[in-house]
Amino acid sequence: MELVENIRDKQNLMLPVMVFIDKICREHNLRYSLAYGTLIGAIRHKGFIPWDDDIDIIMPRPDYEKLQNIIKSMDSDEFGLMDSNDLDSFYVTRMAKVYNKKTYLKEFPHKYVLEYGAFVDIFAVNGMPDDVEEIKKMEKDIFICSRCLHMYISSIYRIRGKRKKFTWFFKPFAKWALNKSNKIFNRYDFDSSKYAMNFEGDSIEKELIEADLFNHLIDVEFEGHQFKVFEQYDSYLKQMYGDYMQLPPIEEQEPHHSFDLYRL
Repeated sequence: MELVENIRDKQNLMLPVMVFIDKICREHNLRYSLAYGTLIGAIRHKGFIPWDDDIDIIMPRPDYEKLQNIIKSMDSDEFGLMDSNDLDSFYVTRMAKVYNKKTYLKEFPHKYVLEYGAFVDIFAVNGMPDDVEEIKKMEKDIFICSRCLHMYISSIYRIRGKRKKFTWFFKPFAKWALNKSNKIFNRYDFDSSKYAMNFEGDSIEKELIEADLFNHLIDVEFEGHQFKVFEQYDSYLKQMYGDYMQLPPIEEQEPHHSFDLYRL
């Protein structure tokens, strides 16, 4: 294995994963948009933000589930899936990850070690009610579920500690939480909803968007490829970040993840 240390080389190992996802989405008419820092990079840099170390996209919940099922059915030798419906996935319910099997990645989130490959993060956007108070209640219920799931998942992936002895005890609660979460995610039909939201985001104020954004997508350049973004990307990014065209202070121009990446 060869350790990949240069940020540009890491980005170049993630890019084929995004090309793979985009190809599937176009072939199956699945909606997605580049999101978060990846979308800023597309608009401001026509590619990666120079110091960014991941790719993020968002999808309507129905398209997101279809994409996961398609990738699982392909059983690809080159690309793998961390399924958000897999109870034993570290990121269960939170996000799906598609990764490059020709690479090896060790991630170090706090007290855990995860092993997969150069990746793209995929977040589901769920249909939401018009009532903000109802959204807040849904958010609280998801938080309770996420805590139950975390207790189980951390007992599997924790490097050391007493919690590893109690995986059997946490598992029934985790099964309940996964089932409960999926009921909440699908409570409101996406295509019948005016609003939509990613529960993994920063806040309701930033993440609550009009579902119709996904019906108006355009292609933009990203590292020489054409990927989908919201036609109204400007208002979306301003809601998220304010003046997103302004570079952050030099001390903040650093990668946000902690992992070692290797070529196989």
